[in-house]
Amino acid sequence: MLGIGTSACLMAGLKAVVAWNPHDHLPVMNGAMYAIGGLGAVATGTPIAWALGLTTWRMLFVVVAALILLVVLALFALVPEKNEQHPKSTLRAQLHDIGGIFRSAIFWRTAPFVMASQGVFLGVQGLWAGPYLQDVSRLPAVASANIVALIGLAMVLGAVGSGWLARRLQQRGISLHITAGAGMFLFMLAQLLILLDVALPMWMLWSMYGLFGTSGILTYAALVREFPAHLAGRVSTGLTLAIFAGAFVVQYGFGLLLNTWPHAGGGYAVVAHQVSWAISLGVQLVAGVWFCRPLRGLTARAVSQPA
Repeated sequence: MLGIGTSACLMAGLKAVVAWNPHDHLPVMNGAMYAIGGLGAVATGTPIAWALGLTTWRMLFVVVAALILLVVLALFALVPEKNEQHPKSTLRAQLHDIGGIFRSAIFWRTAPFVMASQGVFLGVQGLWAGPYLQDVSRLPAVASANIVALIGLAMVLGAVGSGWLARRLQQRGISLHITAGAGMFLFMLAQLLILLDVALPMWMLWSMYGLFGTSGILTYAALVREFPAHLAGRVSTGLTLAIFAGAFVVQYGFGLLLNTWPHAGGGYAVVAHQVSWAISLGVQLVAGVWFCRPLRGLTARAVSQPA
Protein backbone atom coordinates (compact mmCIF):
# COMPACT_ATOMS: atom_id res chain seq x y z
CA MET A 1 0.00 0.00 0.00
CA LEU A 2 2.86 2.38 0.75
CA GLY A 3 4.41 1.62 -2.64
CA ILE A 4 1.14 2.14 -4.53
CA GLY A 5 0.53 5.46 -2.80
CA THR A 6 4.06 6.68 -3.38
CA SER A 7 3.97 5.77 -7.07
CA ALA A 8 0.72 7.67 -7.62
CA CYS A 9 2.13 10.70 -5.80
CA LEU A 10 5.35 10.73 -7.84
CA MET A 11 3.70 10.32 -11.23
CA ALA A 12 1.05 12.94 -10.48
CA GLY A 13 3.81 15.36 -9.58
CA LEU A 14 5.78 14.68 -12.76
CA LYS A 15 2.65 15.07 -14.89
CA ALA A 16 1.73 18.32 -13.11
CA VAL A 17 5.19 19.71 -13.83
CA VAL A 18 4.74 18.97 -17.54
CA ALA A 19 1.20 20.40 -17.56
CA TRP A 20 2.01 23.70 -15.85
CA ASN A 21 5.48 24.56 -17.19
CA PRO A 22 7.07 25.17 -20.60
CA HIS A 23 9.54 22.52 -21.77
CA ASP A 24 12.62 24.65 -21.16
CA HIS A 25 11.66 24.85 -17.44
CA LEU A 26 11.25 21.10 -16.97
CA PRO A 27 14.82 20.33 -15.79
CA VAL A 28 14.57 22.95 -13.04
CA MET A 29 11.04 22.01 -11.96
CA ASN A 30 11.70 18.25 -11.98
CA GLY A 31 14.85 18.91 -9.97
CA ALA A 32 12.93 21.07 -7.49
CA MET A 33 10.28 18.38 -7.01
CA TYR A 34 12.89 15.70 -6.41
CA ALA A 35 14.79 18.02 -4.08
CA ILE A 36 11.73 18.63 -1.94
CA GLY A 37 11.01 14.90 -1.93
CA GLY A 38 14.63 14.30 -0.99
CA LEU A 39 14.06 16.10 2.29
CA GLY A 40 12.17 12.96 3.31
CA ALA A 41 15.32 10.96 2.70
CA VAL A 42 17.17 13.33 5.03
CA ALA A 43 14.68 12.41 7.76
CA THR A 44 15.64 8.73 7.51
CA GLY A 45 19.00 9.51 9.06
CA THR A 46 19.71 11.53 12.21
CA PRO A 47 16.16 12.94 12.74
CA ILE A 48 14.62 9.45 12.81
CA ALA A 49 17.36 8.16 15.09
CA TRP A 50 16.62 11.06 17.45
CA ALA A 51 12.83 10.60 17.26
CA LEU A 52 13.07 6.90 18.06
CA GLY A 53 14.63 7.86 21.36
CA LEU A 54 11.38 9.62 22.23
CA THR A 55 8.67 7.44 20.67
CA THR A 56 8.04 4.27 18.65
CA TRP A 57 7.96 3.39 14.96
CA ARG A 58 4.17 3.11 15.08
CA MET A 59 3.77 6.63 16.44
CA LEU A 60 6.15 7.97 13.78
CA PHE A 61 3.97 6.41 11.10
CA VAL A 62 0.88 8.03 12.66
CA VAL A 63 2.57 11.44 12.62
CA VAL A 64 3.66 11.03 8.99
CA ALA A 65 0.16 9.89 7.99
CA ALA A 66 -1.35 12.98 9.64
CA LEU A 67 1.06 15.28 7.79
CA ILE A 68 0.21 13.58 4.47
CA LEU A 69 -3.49 14.07 5.17
CA LEU A 70 -2.90 17.80 5.67
CA VAL A 71 -1.06 17.97 2.34
CA VAL A 72 -3.91 16.14 0.57
CA LEU A 73 -6.46 18.58 1.99
CA ALA A 74 -4.30 21.51 0.88
CA LEU A 75 -4.11 20.07 -2.65
CA PHE A 76 -7.88 19.80 -2.87
CA ALA A 77 -8.50 23.25 -1.39
CA LEU A 78 -5.71 25.39 -2.82
CA VAL A 79 -4.30 23.95 -6.05
CA PRO A 80 -6.27 24.79 -9.23
CA GLU A 81 -7.02 22.20 -11.92
CA LYS A 82 -5.29 22.43 -15.29
CA ASN A 83 -7.78 22.31 -18.15
CA GLU A 84 -5.77 20.33 -20.68
CA GLN A 85 -7.08 19.45 -24.11
CA HIS A 86 -6.06 15.88 -24.94
CA PRO A 87 -7.37 13.78 -27.80
CA LYS A 88 -10.01 11.31 -26.67
CA SER A 89 -8.98 7.69 -27.03
CA THR A 90 -10.09 4.21 -26.11
CA LEU A 91 -8.31 1.89 -23.72
CA ARG A 92 -7.01 -0.03 -26.71
CA ALA A 93 -5.54 3.16 -28.18
CA GLN A 94 -3.91 4.05 -24.88
CA LEU A 95 -2.32 0.61 -24.63
CA HIS A 96 -1.17 1.05 -28.22
CA ASP A 97 0.51 4.34 -27.26
CA ILE A 98 2.23 2.71 -24.28
CA GLY A 99 3.48 -0.06 -26.53
CA GLY A 100 4.88 2.56 -28.88
CA ILE A 101 6.81 4.16 -26.03
CA PHE A 102 8.33 0.86 -24.96
CA ARG A 103 9.22 0.01 -28.56
CA SER A 104 10.88 3.33 -29.34
CA ALA A 105 14.63 3.40 -29.85
CA ILE A 106 15.05 6.67 -27.95
CA PHE A 107 13.43 5.20 -24.85
CA TRP A 108 15.62 2.09 -24.80
CA ARG A 109 18.75 4.07 -25.49
CA THR A 110 18.04 6.09 -22.33
CA ALA A 111 16.27 3.74 -19.90
CA PRO A 112 19.04 1.17 -19.15
CA PHE A 113 21.57 3.75 -17.93
CA VAL A 114 18.98 5.64 -15.89
CA MET A 115 17.68 2.34 -14.49
CA ALA A 116 21.17 1.29 -13.42
CA SER A 117 22.27 4.70 -12.10
CA GLN A 118 19.11 5.71 -10.25
CA GLY A 119 18.50 2.12 -9.16
CA VAL A 120 21.89 2.03 -7.45
CA PHE A 121 21.41 5.44 -5.88
CA LEU A 122 17.96 4.68 -4.47
CA GLY A 123 18.80 1.11 -3.49
CA VAL A 124 22.00 1.97 -1.67
CA GLN A 125 20.77 5.20 -0.09
CA GLY A 126 17.54 3.60 1.08
CA LEU A 127 18.94 0.32 2.42
CA TRP A 128 22.63 -0.50 2.02
CA ALA A 129 24.50 2.74 2.75
CA GLY A 130 24.17 2.24 6.53
CA PRO A 131 25.48 -1.36 6.53
CA TYR A 132 28.36 -0.35 4.23
CA LEU A 133 29.38 2.49 6.53
CA GLN A 134 29.26 0.25 9.58
CA ASP A 135 30.82 -2.89 8.09
CA VAL A 136 33.43 -1.42 5.73
CA SER A 137 34.14 2.05 7.13
CA ARG A 138 33.69 0.84 10.73
CA LEU A 139 31.49 3.76 11.76
CA PRO A 140 29.18 3.49 14.78
CA ALA A 141 25.44 3.55 14.15
CA VAL A 142 25.00 7.25 15.01
CA ALA A 143 27.86 8.34 12.75
CA SER A 144 26.55 6.25 9.86
CA ALA A 145 23.08 7.79 10.35
CA ASN A 146 24.68 11.23 10.09
CA ILE A 147 26.31 10.27 6.78
CA VAL A 148 22.96 8.97 5.46
CA ALA A 149 21.39 12.30 6.38
CA LEU A 150 24.26 14.08 4.62
CA ILE A 151 23.57 12.05 1.46
CA GLY A 152 19.98 13.29 1.55
CA LEU A 153 21.04 16.91 1.91
CA ALA A 154 23.54 16.56 -0.94
CA MET A 155 20.79 14.95 -3.01
CA VAL A 156 18.57 18.01 -2.46
CA LEU A 157 21.35 20.35 -3.61
CA GLY A 158 22.22 18.09 -6.53
CA ALA A 159 18.64 17.82 -7.78
CA VAL A 160 18.12 21.59 -7.77
CA GLY A 161 21.62 22.38 -9.00
CA SER A 162 21.60 19.89 -11.86
CA GLY A 163 18.27 21.24 -13.13
CA TRP A 164 19.52 24.82 -12.96
CA LEU A 165 22.81 23.91 -14.64
CA ALA A 166 21.11 21.85 -17.35
CA ARG A 167 18.90 24.78 -18.33
CA ARG A 168 21.87 27.14 -18.53
CA LEU A 169 23.85 24.65 -20.61
CA GLN A 170 20.88 24.14 -22.92
CA GLN A 171 20.87 27.85 -23.64
CA ARG A 172 24.48 27.40 -24.76
CA GLY A 173 23.69 24.51 -27.06
CA ILE A 174 24.58 21.59 -24.74
CA SER A 175 21.78 19.06 -24.72
CA LEU A 176 20.08 17.48 -21.70
CA HIS A 177 21.32 14.13 -22.96
CA ILE A 178 24.95 15.22 -22.57
CA THR A 179 24.41 16.89 -19.17
CA ALA A 180 22.53 13.89 -17.75
CA GLY A 181 25.13 11.46 -19.07
CA ALA A 182 28.01 13.48 -17.61
CA GLY A 183 26.27 13.61 -14.24
CA MET A 184 25.68 9.84 -14.19
CA PHE A 185 29.32 9.17 -15.05
CA LEU A 186 30.38 11.51 -12.22
CA PHE A 187 28.10 9.48 -9.95
CA MET A 188 30.01 6.37 -11.02
CA LEU A 189 33.26 8.17 -10.18
CA ALA A 190 31.96 8.94 -6.68
CA GLN A 191 31.11 5.26 -6.16
CA LEU A 192 34.57 4.22 -7.36
CA LEU A 193 36.30 6.64 -4.99
CA ILE A 194 34.26 5.27 -2.07
CA LEU A 195 34.99 1.69 -3.09
CA LEU A 196 38.73 2.37 -3.36
CA ASP A 197 38.69 4.18 0.01
CA VAL A 198 40.71 7.08 -1.36
CA ALA A 199 42.35 9.49 1.06
CA LEU A 200 39.57 12.06 1.14
CA PRO A 201 37.25 12.97 4.02
CA MET A 202 34.34 10.57 4.23
CA TRP A 203 31.80 13.41 4.31
CA MET A 204 33.21 14.66 1.00
CA LEU A 205 33.01 11.27 -0.73
CA TRP A 206 29.44 10.61 0.35
CA SER A 207 28.43 14.19 -0.45
CA MET A 208 29.62 13.55 -4.01
CA TYR A 209 27.54 10.39 -3.99
CA GLY A 210 24.41 12.35 -3.08
CA LEU A 211 25.24 15.36 -5.26
CA PHE A 212 25.55 13.39 -8.50
CA GLY A 213 23.18 10.56 -7.60
CA THR A 214 20.09 12.28 -9.00
CA SER A 215 21.62 13.25 -12.36
CA GLY A 216 19.45 10.69 -14.11
CA ILE A 217 16.27 12.70 -13.44
CA LEU A 218 17.33 15.12 -16.17
CA THR A 219 16.40 12.44 -18.68
CA TYR A 220 12.72 12.87 -17.77
CA ALA A 221 12.69 16.29 -19.41
CA ALA A 222 14.74 15.02 -22.35
CA LEU A 223 12.44 12.06 -23.05
CA VAL A 224 9.17 13.96 -22.66
CA ARG A 225 10.20 16.24 -25.51
CA GLU A 226 10.53 13.32 -27.90
CA PHE A 227 6.87 12.27 -27.67
CA PRO A 228 3.48 13.98 -28.17
CA ALA A 229 2.37 16.11 -25.21
CA HIS A 230 -0.54 13.85 -24.25
CA LEU A 231 1.93 10.97 -23.69
CA ALA A 232 4.05 12.90 -21.15
CA GLY A 233 2.60 11.10 -18.14
CA ARG A 234 3.01 7.67 -19.73
CA VAL A 235 6.60 8.40 -20.80
CA SER A 236 7.46 9.48 -17.25
CA THR A 237 5.71 6.42 -15.84
CA GLY A 238 7.66 4.13 -18.13
CA LEU A 239 10.98 5.62 -17.06
CA THR A 240 9.97 5.54 -13.39
CA LEU A 241 9.02 1.88 -13.75
CA ALA A 242 12.54 1.17 -15.01
CA ILE A 243 14.10 3.15 -12.14
CA PHE A 244 12.17 1.40 -9.38
CA ALA A 245 12.77 -1.96 -11.01
CA GLY A 246 16.47 -1.12 -10.83
CA ALA A 247 16.16 -0.12 -7.17
CA PHE A 248 14.43 -3.43 -6.40
CA VAL A 249 17.16 -5.41 -8.18
CA VAL A 250 19.85 -3.52 -6.26
CA GLN A 251 18.21 -3.91 -2.85
CA TYR A 252 17.38 -7.59 -3.34
CA GLY A 253 20.53 -8.42 -5.33
CA PHE A 254 22.88 -6.81 -2.81
CA GLY A 255 21.18 -8.84 -0.09
CA LEU A 256 21.77 -12.08 -1.98
CA LEU A 257 25.43 -11.22 -2.58
CA LEU A 258 26.06 -10.08 0.98
CA ASN A 259 24.63 -13.32 2.34
CA THR A 260 26.91 -15.38 0.07
CA TRP A 261 29.88 -14.72 2.34
CA PRO A 262 29.94 -15.83 5.99
CA HIS A 263 29.19 -13.00 8.39
CA ALA A 264 29.16 -12.73 12.14
CA GLY A 265 28.52 -10.15 14.84
CA GLY A 266 25.50 -8.69 13.05
CA GLY A 267 27.49 -7.36 10.08
CA TYR A 268 28.42 -8.48 6.57
CA ALA A 269 31.85 -9.35 5.19
CA VAL A 270 33.84 -6.43 3.78
CA VAL A 271 34.62 -8.35 0.58
CA ALA A 272 30.89 -8.97 0.06
CA HIS A 273 30.19 -5.24 0.08
CA GLN A 274 33.11 -4.61 -2.28
CA VAL A 275 32.01 -7.27 -4.77
CA SER A 276 28.44 -5.93 -4.75
CA TRP A 277 29.62 -2.39 -5.50
CA ALA A 278 32.04 -3.60 -8.18
CA ILE A 279 29.31 -5.53 -9.99
CA SER A 280 26.92 -2.58 -9.87
CA LEU A 281 29.64 -0.31 -11.27
CA GLY A 282 30.26 -2.77 -14.10
CA VAL A 283 26.57 -2.80 -14.99
CA GLN A 284 26.44 1.00 -14.96
CA LEU A 285 29.50 1.18 -17.21
CA VAL A 286 27.96 -1.13 -19.80
CA ALA A 287 24.68 0.81 -19.72
CA GLY A 288 26.62 4.07 -19.94
CA VAL A 289 28.40 2.95 -23.11
CA TRP A 290 25.02 2.05 -24.62
CA PHE A 291 23.67 5.47 -23.58
CA CYS A 292 26.52 7.21 -25.41
CA ARG A 293 25.57 5.80 -28.81
CA PRO A 294 25.02 8.44 -31.50
CA LEU A 295 21.53 9.96 -31.39
CA ARG A 296 21.22 10.49 -35.14
CA GLY A 297 17.85 9.31 -36.40
CA LEU A 298 16.52 8.13 -33.03
CA THR A 299 14.52 11.25 -32.23
CA ALA A 300 12.63 11.25 -35.50
CA ARG A 301 11.64 7.60 -35.11
CA ALA A 302 10.43 8.18 -31.54
CA VAL A 303 8.08 10.99 -32.54
CA SER A 304 6.93 10.00 -36.00
CA GLN A 305 6.42 6.34 -35.23
CA PRO A 306 5.43 6.12 -31.55
CA ALA A 307 3.50 2.88 -32.13
